[in-house]
Amino acid sequence: MRSRGGRRRASRRRQSGIRPACAVALLLVAVLIAGGGFVTWESTAAPELGAAPRGPDDGHTRLQIAAVMGRKAAQGLALAPHTVVTLSEKDITTVLRSSIPDPQQFRDPEGRVRDGLVVIDVRTKLGPVDITAVGRVALSLVCPADGAPDVAADVNSISAGRMPLPGWAVTQIRDRISRDIDLHGLLADAQLDPIRPYLDSVAVTADGVALGFHRPGLLQGNSPCSQPS
Repeated sequence: MRSRGGRRRASRRRQSGIRPACAVALLLVAVLIAGGGFVTWESTAAPELGAAPRGPDDGHTRLQIAAVMGRKAAQGLALAPHTVVTLSEKDITTVLRSSIPDPQQFRDPEGRVRDGLVVIDVRTKLGPVDITAVGRVALSLVCPADGAPDVAADVNSISAGRMPLPGWAVTQIRDRISRDIDLHGLLADAQLDPIRPYLDSVAVTADGVALGFHRPGLLQGNSPCSQPS
């Protein structure tokens, strides 16, 4: 038969065992809450994008920029067999704002050039939370067998604020960004019809997106679209 003293000692041992367990549980809860706050802060924090888009401003609409591009290309080809027309970061931003399918869902997009990529940021919502989505996009020249040369966009990475998204999330939205945010709409403008068949290169430089054009009849042997025109 257990004495009262024995029962009190057993009770104290059980309580002393419970207290560390409670402390561990509370610590885990605190870590989870802190981790959730960190993830939320990372996804809503302003990304480090550097200075505002810079460079010459060739127009306030995509049509105006296309007209200036066509004029610059024609002037360049009158002087040399090959010329390069560069879209500045300001021009890229204007083209992006003309290409956004839903201005209420994707707000205030901007374009910059960083390390050979076009960096696109846009304000949008992740559930009830406002975030800045950032996509890093590589551009390349494509040459359809039955069409004019074009520029394709390949999304290398996407982040929310300062938090990179996992591969499966990037895959889900890569196709949409590649379709909606590229230079196809600009190149398809009627203002560029006379020179678009002679597009032979695209490169992301420190000054912007450089598009190369050659004179009709000139064979560009080092271009993916090498063909006499």
